[in-house]
Amino acid sequence: WKNLTLPMEVGPDGNLRYSQCMMYNSSGSTTDCQYGWEYDRTDYLETLPSFYNWVCDKSNYATDALTLAAVGNAVGCLFFGHAADKLGRRYMFFITLMLNVVVRIISLFVAQSFATFLVLQFVIGTAFPVMYIAPCMIGAELSDKGT
Repeated sequence: WKNLTLPMEVGPDGNLRYSQCMMYNSSGSTTDCQYGWEYDRTDYLETLPSFYNWVCDKSNYATDALTLAAVGNAVGCLFFGHAADKLGRRYMFFITLMLNVVVRIISLFVAQSFATFLVLQFVIGTAFPVMYIAPCMIGAELSDKGT
C-alpha cells in the first residue's frame, strides 16, 4: 500500500525511503499528509510532538519551545535571583515553586495554540533556576563549616 500512497525521497543517510511528510492524492500528484502520521510508541505512548502533530513543517516546534524555556532560565536567574537575595531564598523558592505548578496546570488547559504554549514555556523557564538552586544554597548555608 505504501507504493501506491507514498512518494519516495532521499533520506539523510542518502538512501531512498518513503516520504514522511508527503502523499499521493487521487490525481497522482503529491500533497501534504492529510490522514495523520504513524509514531514510534516503543518508549512513550504520547509526547507533545505526537499529540499536536509537530512534524514536517512544524518539526522545529519542540526545539523552539526548549530554546524559549532556556531564555526564560536566563531571565529568571537575573530577576528571581536578585529577588532571592533581597527577599530571602526560602520565600522565593516557594514563590517560584507555586509559579511553576500553577503555570504548568494552566498550560494543560490553555496551550492549544503554539504561541500560548511558548509564552507558558518561557514563564516556566523563568521560575526553574531559583526553584532548583535556592534549596541547594540554603543547604550549603546551613551545613557545618567543617565539612
